[in-house]
Amino acid sequence: MSSEIISSLKGAETFVKDTSKKTGVSERTVQQEIQIDKHLKKERKEKILSMYLACYSQQEIADEVKISKMDVSRAIEALCNFSETLPNCYKHDILFENSLLQDKTYLSFL
Repeated sequence: MSSEIISSLKGAETFVKDTSKKTGVSERTVQQEIQIDKHLKKERKEKILSMYLACYSQQEIADEVKISKMDVSRAIEALCNFSETLPNCYKHDILFENSLLQDKTYLSFL
């Protein structure tokens, strides 16, 4: 393991211990809450991407996921920057499935 990974793990362990002491809950509960938070953030990112590819406005997305329009803008920018590293065939699948099939106008003709 590199020293960066070890340092990161020690930092996470310290955070869990400190949070446990400050809140009076067990370390296990703190770890479970962190995992739940990570899962919810992942779901939110997936929802933002799906709505963005379905041509919803940033304000509509913000209202749906209950975050600010600026946070939606940042999330979309981060997701788009990440997608630049995806293979083209995968990008095409995402765009086809999420944009064309979910497009409100396209679906009205089906």
